[in-house]
Amino acid sequence: MKKGLIFIVVLSSFLVLTGCSKLPALEKVFTWSEAEANKKLFNVRREKILKAWGQPDSMLSGFYGDIYLNPGDTNRMIVIYYDGNTETVTDVKFSDRQVTEDNSQFNIGYDVSDIPWYYTAQEDRGTDSDDLTKLREHYPEYFDLPTDKGLEVYIWQMAPESYSFGVLAGTNREKTIEELWNMKGVSAAQMRAILSTYDIDPENIVIIPYQNPISSYLCEYFIAEINESEESVQSRRQAYIHNIRAMLFTEN
Repeated sequence: MKKGLIFIVVLSSFLVLTGCSKLPALEKVFTWSEAEANKKLFNVRREKILKAWGQPDSMLSGFYGDIYLNPGDTNRMIVIYYDGNTETVTDVKFSDRQVTEDNSQFNIGYDVSDIPWYYTAQEDRGTDSDDLTKLREHYPEYFDLPTDKGLEVYIWQMAPESYSFGVLAGTNREKTIEELWNMKGVSAAQMRAILSTYDIDPENIVIIPYQNPISSYLCEYFIAEINESEESVQSRRQAYIHNIRAMLFTEN
């Protein structure tokens, strides 16, 4: 009897650890808290989610993730992020769906309680001035960067018309999470002023859209509609970057 009991316990543990337990209906998942969803879905394989819930309503572009709408309330959605190598769940976010006229914008909420001070409020971002003396004082890390490999200007949005910028020296590698998180957001006017101090051709300044984890806004750049062609996705991306370059390099 004891052996049978031990076997059942071991088998149950194995099923949990290997993700063999059946996923609940999508409607049920929307009754969970975000913490509960992360705990229960963490490390689940994407193929299992697709089998249980079907094809997603939309997909992330630039990130590996799927978006499902609540069958009972399409103004609510869940975003599932996956590890690109293992195709297993790494993070889960619930949010209200915020759709614009082109049906392409989503609002994804994050807990910002432990985010560094310079992200939490516009008035705390050092200075709102584009005076170079003040900018050097508040953002010294954005000045006198080496330019032999160009410059990388990162852009993230906090809302539809709210743009934040950071700049790092160009490298032949991807930036670390720490480097990206340490960037302090400045306005387009401030970044224009900062870039004016560099003797560099604008063609050697790369614009990189960045989905800052603390942002509550996911712009169109990072979303690909189901069955949208790669050509269409790339066209929208180029248009987005073109608009950002106009903000930084075109005279008003």
